[in-house]
Amino acid sequence: EPPKAGADSRALLKNAEKLDPKKVANLSIVWAQVQGHPFWPAQIISEEDREKHCGNISHSKSADAAVQFFGTGDHQWLSQNRILDWKEGIGRGLHLKTIKRRWFAGALEDVIACVKSGGAADSYPVGWWCGEDSESEEEESEAESEEEGE
Repeated sequence: EPPKAGADSRALLKNAEKLDPKKVANLSIVWAQVQGHPFWPAQIISEEDREKHCGNISHSKSADAAVQFFGTGDHQWLSQNRILDWKEGIGRGLHLKTIKRRWFAGALEDVIACVKSGGAADSYPVGWWCGEDSESEEEESEAESEEEGE
């Protein structure tokens, strides 16, 4: 039986359930699990950005997917057997089991905002691997490199 949630939590859960699975999949939003923790909403980091954001995180050879977790912003390398697509996770009730955990409601809110915006850079949380501030950091380091080269 799902936890007794307040009115806001119930609305949040319904909104998470109503997300279009195709839109969620197009944004590489999944359920990911670090050993010893519950499944959590995450986004798979694109191959071209893995080294930049997760290159210094040690991981086993079987961990072939880099993710960033909604709600906490943590990065992690995981093997594919620790990742479920959004629709399957909703079907398993993963969003119901974790609603009372700290940061989880915020994680769901972030997912909903990203999906509703179509993945617009400004819809991601601050510090997100592909968010608005990610681009400005790249531009700053390019500008610094150009100044050093002069």
